[in-house]
Amino acid sequence: MATYFIADLHLQPEIGAAGATSASAELVRFQQFIERCQVDGDALYILGDLFEVWIGDDAGIDHYPTAISCLKQLELPLFLLHGNRDFLIGEAFCAATGCQLLAQPTMIRCQGSDLLIAHGDQLCTDDIEYQQMRGLFQQPQWRAEFLAQPIELRAQQAANLRDQSRTESSQKAQQIMDVNDRAVVELLEQQQALTLIHGHTHRPAQHQHETKSGEATRWVVGSWQQHGDYVRWDENGPALLQACR
Repeated sequence: MATYFIADLHLQPEIGAAGATSASAELVRFQQFIERCQVDGDALYILGDLFEVWIGDDAGIDHYPTAISCLKQLELPLFLLHGNRDFLIGEAFCAATGCQLLAQPTMIRCQGSDLLIAHGDQLCTDDIEYQQMRGLFQQPQWRAEFLAQPIELRAQQAANLRDQSRTESSQKAQQIMDVNDRAVVELLEQQQALTLIHGHTHRPAQHQHETKSGEATRWVVGSWQQHGDYVRWDENGPALLQACR
């Protein structure tokens, strides 16, 4: 049996505002991946940004019928962390899919080992502007006020924020938007962990870090816009694989 970890699928709405339907390559890849998990999976962890945008359960659930149906039919434990794109996923989504929403970061037990999981954006501490926006979005008052607005207004605000994010990202050096090694070590030491799996940066890789407790391993799960990177952890340990070669 194996435990699976994915992140950053950034699924687009299957049903648009005008009622038109579409199936992206990422969605097809996701359906195939879920079928693979059914064969030998004992759990699936989604480490944030399953969706490109999520402005509330009342506005999102009806626009992703295939993705939600796939998750609901999954016959193994399903866990989800918020990402920076879908941090407004709530109880209605969990009820519709059967997933359990986890705090971030979270320590879990996997194949006899303890490991830490996170979306990863909290580690990009060099990107000061991003961290300021992240802090705002984490505030319960901001979330409550945003969700109280009409869906159309929320959708327009979300579109404006995405446009702003694209513009700012294009003007930043790539290393600023990557994780800060010191932040990684501080988190590992704080949580007393020697293994970390996260997403967000879209840079799939395995990294080593020296901590007070010894050498730690950090696995980065890539985005699904190209290959569909994921981590599969079985009795032989973890491996970074691709859903599409």
